[in-house]
Amino acid sequence: MIEADLIRNTGRDREGDSYRFMHALLHEVVYQNLLFPAARRCMSEAGRALERAVGPQPQRLRDLEALGHHWSLSLR
Repeated sequence: MIEADLIRNTGRDREGDSYRFMHALLHEVVYQNLLFPAARRCMSEAGRALERAVGPQPQRLRDLEALGHHWSLSLR
């Protein structure tokens, strides 16, 4: 997927390598096509990882938006 420019390695963090989708539409298509329990589990894991990364009181709007996005999708 990296070779096709669909995702990009954004470096290492505390959890290991970090990746980002290159296009928001691709991100939505991939997550909507995962099986429901797997998608919910992925969003929960992403939410927990973001919480660890930004700390207990996020200050940046984009961090709050990302947390809200992942937690809301984990509850569907």
